[in-house]
Amino acid sequence: MPFESSEKPPTPPEEEGEEEKEKVEEVEERVEEEIEKKPEEVELEKEEELPRYEFLQIDLKKPLEEQPYDFGIEVTLPGAKNDLDHHGPEDTSETPSACEQALELEEEKIPPKGAKIGFLRPDGDTFAAVAVLELRAEGRKFNSEIVKAVGTLDRKGPKEAEEKYIHLREEIVAILRVAADPKIPLSLEERIKFIKKVLEENPEIKKEVQRLTKERDEEFEKAKRESEVKVTPDGKIAQVISKHRFAMSLGYEEANIVIATNPEMLILKKTPEGKLVPTGETYLKHTIARISSFVPLDMKGLVEELNKIEQEKGGRPNWGGRGDIIGSPMEISSKISSDELIKIARKYIPK
Repeated sequence: MPFESSEKPPTPPEEEGEEEKEKVEEVEERVEEEIEKKPEEVELEKEEELPRYEFLQIDLKKPLEEQPYDFGIEVTLPGAKNDLDHHGPEDTSETPSACEQALELEEEKIPPKGAKIGFLRPDGDTFAAVAVLELRAEGRKFNSEIVKAVGTLDRKGPKEAEEKYIHLREEIVAILRVAADPKIPLSLEERIKFIKKVLEENPEIKKEVQRLTKERDEEFEKAKRESEVKVTPDGKIAQVISKHRFAMSLGYEEANIVIATNPEMLILKKTPEGKLVPTGETYLKHTIARISSFVPLDMKGLVEELNKIEQEKGGRPNWGGRGDIIGSPMEISSKISSDELIKIARKYIPK
């Protein structure tokens, strides 16, 4: 069990002799099974223990051509090789997500064993897509409805996903947390393996799935109590004032565009060992994001005006970001208030 260790209760003295006998018999049976195995069967088991694919998370600081890969999943960069993606100029919110595309991918296009999978960010859609590719390549059965639920969430947002797939909520939460939560101490390969088991509805991880959901819900409720959330009259923008990591999720419960302000964002420094630790200093940090690229918002125009206003107010004009999320300058407080951001952002939502 990757997230929870369970200890058996102590055996009563009168049962110890019988239990020891059963253990010996069980070991003898296992030894006989191993002896009877053919060499090719043993070799096959060894192969199955190894990861099917290699993985490469694209480093935005390096040239793309210096980071080769065989199969791309949501590498949303100019000129990038993309085999599963739904963020192109012709795509809409009805375009199947990466994991949904993996369900329908022609068998001959499924990457072979040993292929290098390139991706941009660890998220539920991307890692569910990898899990589907592996399960299909291995000829194993799984619940495609869970895959479609993850895809709907990625394309349409939490409201529509919960309405349609409320019965799969625990599975969705578990996949999203294992895919992207850095607090969960698993390697990338272990995360994929766990997601595969969720899709297979493997009973051995049921307790972990329930625990992941329970922990998330408890932390989310704590974030609600400690945050302030408002929604614009037209319902298009959620304004969140919070120091919690779930600030964006709180906003997405209310609207498809979120303006989140952390009044005490920690400034971090890197130790000689390479770890990031708080310096004790904080600053005012804004983040503006939309739930997907299909939500109308002129991000480029918005960034340009924010930098202009930031400079006029004597701040550092370093607003920036990519795709569906932008942020105020790092490690220095923005001179623009959260309320001002609401007024500015509304001008860049097409009517």
